[in-house]
Amino acid sequence: MMFELPDYYPNIDVTDIVWSRYNYVDWNEYKRNYSFHRGGITLNNGEYFLFGVDNEYGSLVDIGGGIKRNEDLRYGALREFREEFNGMIYNLFDNNPDVVMIKNIFSIIPKVNLNKNKVVKEFKIRRAKAVEKVNCELSDVLWLNRNQIMNRLREFYGASRVVAYAIANRYSY
Repeated sequence: MMFELPDYYPNIDVTDIVWSRYNYVDWNEYKRNYSFHRGGITLNNGEYFLFGVDNEYGSLVDIGGGIKRNEDLRYGALREFREEFNGMIYNLFDNNPDVVMIKNIFSIIPKVNLNKNKVVKEFKIRRAKAVEKVNCELSDVLWLNRNQIMNRLREFYGASRVVAYAIANRYSY
């Protein structure tokens, strides 16, 4: 199955999806393989996964973005998550989370024990208080289970569609 992605991403096939654990990824080797990386963090709260709604287009996205050239990939993913959440941060890497890598796209998927409604409420409060709305790339966040992800797959934008597809096909409860 091939995906249609924006011009700056090559066509990606499901055979390009590689899963690992956070502590087992050779991050330096992975970084050497590509000149550009797009990283993100997708919270896993048991059967639900946290995604965002793009502020400009209204499409569904994973929470991440471009990693700066000289930036550590893990730090870059965390920075992107923190920016999207207007400073909200959780302790995410203690339990050796899953990582999905799809060519130069990756998402760290930590298992969290968070109240889904409180996370959404906190996001909305922080977004409303954000001084610089220009950096608010997300208008909302929502938790989706595997079936909801697959049913809404076409609503995901670009690389986020590949990440969502990989997550929905990896986790079945």
